[in-house]
Amino acid sequence: MAMRLDYVVRETSNNLLRNLLLTVTSIITFGVSLGILGGALLFVAGVDHAFERWKDGVEFIVYMQPGADQEKIDQVKGKLAASPQVSDIKFVDTGATFKEFQQLFRDDPDIVASVKPQDLPQSFRVTPTNPQSNVVSELGQSFQNEPGVYKVEFALDAVKQMERFLKNLSTFFIVLAVVLLMATALLIVFMIQTAVFARRREIEVQRLVGATNWFIRIPFILEGVVHAIIGWAAATAGLWGLTWVWRTNFVNKDVQSFFGAIWWTDFNVLVVMGLLIVVALVVGAIGSTLSVSWYLKT
Repeated sequence: MAMRLDYVVRETSNNLLRNLLLTVTSIITFGVSLGILGGALLFVAGVDHAFERWKDGVEFIVYMQPGADQEKIDQVKGKLAASPQVSDIKFVDTGATFKEFQQLFRDDPDIVASVKPQDLPQSFRVTPTNPQSNVVSELGQSFQNEPGVYKVEFALDAVKQMERFLKNLSTFFIVLAVVLLMATALLIVFMIQTAVFARRREIEVQRLVGATNWFIRIPFILEGVVHAIIGWAAATAGLWGLTWVWRTNFVNKDVQSFFGAIWWTDFNVLVVMGLLIVVALVVGAIGSTLSVSWYLKT
């Protein structure tokens, strides 16, 4: 039996309106679960970015005063190089610091435009031979009062615990989102079954006149897909709102701030949006397909 587009649109719309309360509930649950999942994924990306400067075993960073002269820089570098407790030193000059700053705030041109390269400190990123926290702390503190030093920042146990906490928190939200998506799928199954039951006589007539099971299925499957798309649209609007709020209230000009360094790009948001639409369509289509298939016993 041939299927007309107007028939599919009409039947899908009727199904959505017939169970309006369940439709709204399903869409809200979809949006919340996808939003939580997307937020957790963005937060994971943000934490990874925040810890980029601590890669390759860097345990502390010696920040020089902005505008510190070369003599003071050479003096600190010489003492670091002469220390037997220092395994490796990486000097990050003003230009490299500004590039890092531009990368960090590339989605906020107003902040980039308000800062000049000379406003940012040069730094030494230090990898000690002994990574034990007390040894690192003692070594770093010995440079705190050196002429020209702005401050020394450590990747001590507290920071590492914070990283573990943030990642565990992200994992919790991902698991919560998966549970909510499963609940959404069950809600769709229940809603489609209700719609099928309400139209059981009409479906029996369709089968008697030769309608195929796919002819009967399509409007119900599209109903689940519509829920998925609307829920996804609500979730992505929430993710852009989260991005704006985070950049406005938490990400700041202090590149030494840990929480200020938690950031994600517009590209990260787009990737998460693409992943969420796939998840939404799969959940919506599978939930509605299973529900109709059970009724049709195929």
